[in-house]
Amino acid sequence: MIPRIDLHSTPVTPCFRRLSVRPAAAIAAAMTIAIVYFASTALAGETISWRRLVPGNTGIPGDTCSFVWIDEQDRPWVAAFTQTIWGEFHGGLGYHDGDHWNAISNVDHPQITSPVFNDMARDQNGILWIATDSGLLRLDRAAGPEAMIRYDHTNTPMLASQIGDIAIAPDNTIWLAIHDVDSVPNGSLAHFNPATNSWQVWTTANGLPWGSTWPGWNWIDHVAIVPDSGGGGSYTVWFTQQELGTGTYRDGQFTWFGYLPDIIALDPPVPFRILLR
Repeated sequence: MIPRIDLHSTPVTPCFRRLSVRPAAAIAAAMTIAIVYFASTALAGETISWRRLVPGNTGIPGDTCSFVWIDEQDRPWVAAFTQTIWGEFHGGLGYHDGDHWNAISNVDHPQITSPVFNDMARDQNGILWIATDSGLLRLDRAAGPEAMIRYDHTNTPMLASQIGDIAIAPDNTIWLAIHDVDSVPNGSLAHFNPATNSWQVWTTANGLPWGSTWPGWNWIDHVAIVPDSGGGGSYTVWFTQQELGTGTYRDGQFTWFGYLPDIIALDPPVPFRILLR
């Protein structure tokens, strides 16, 4: 999965939310009102060239941008939405195909029941998986957005449909951090295997490691995969909850590292993406 860095504390602009980076790609950052980008060579100290991208001069489908994702051809995909004065949300994804901007929005595609997109990842087959405030979207770029499939609490074992984070494992299975927009403790850590259409869902009732202390508090904020350094396809799942700290799942076993102040000094340290988000 593409690493991301939270830029809330940087002096560049208070509007930055998240940054998606591919090592050889342009570096793009999502802003609340606009998108700006600069050449990756700027990291080496060279002159930064800025350009301001807004819905008026692109296909970005909204003014509030959640994230920017850079694909394998170094082209940006921007998740954005706009809330109307009547409280309706319109938006989705704007992407550049090399010549033009294109939009995939809930206005044109009813499979998108919420245009608030929180994360996106590409699996080993090139399928895009999008975590939204109303389920998980499967987007096969070859088939087009008309063939999108939505997974939510109505057609899967997921207990809630607001998915805050997504990670693709080396075995091409999908891990989800889930919570409910209407109920603070409701949610789960979920594992989905698209090849077999099988699901595993964990709450404090069947595994989340803080269950004995906070039973029923099932909200998961973030999830990340750390493959074993020796290869072989094995990996550890890291997940966080903003009040309850960080845990891991590996080989059927959960471990809880406690609250954030307790995990800063861990050796080895908690994965970079977990700590900085």
